[in-house]
Amino acid sequence: MDVQDGAPWRDLPECYGKWITVCRRFNRWSGNGAMERLFTALQEERIIAVEVRVLAMDSTSVKVHQHAVVPSKRNCTDPWDYDRQAHKGRNMVERVFNRMKHHRKAANRYDRLDATFLANLQLILIAIQLKNTSKTN
Repeated sequence: MDVQDGAPWRDLPECYGKWITVCRRFNRWSGNGAMERLFTALQEERIIAVEVRVLAMDSTSVKVHQHAVVPSKRNCTDPWDYDRQAHKGRNMVERVFNRMKHHRKAANRYDRLDATFLANLQLILIAIQLKNTSKTN
């Protein structure tokens, strides 16, 4: 089962064991903080280069004001100044969120509990980082 499937636990391939055992183990690990400790350990070892400070994913949309850190278009007659470093950081955050939304579990919020939702997001971030790392090696 791929992390991005968002499939029911019952669809887990048999090679991983009984689906109910895997489901219970994942719920236990997410509830007792094991997934968070794994994520933190990977950050400390510099295997994961993502820091989660605030987590708030929902269906709302925030439009950027025309004078925010976004650069003006090249053909603009009256261009405005913007903070290039802040724009680079914002762009990186947006790209990570877009990659996370490719995983149905993150985009659709299948999990009922906050702890399992956060654990799935951490697992997704680990998968994204490892995939990016394997491309560069």
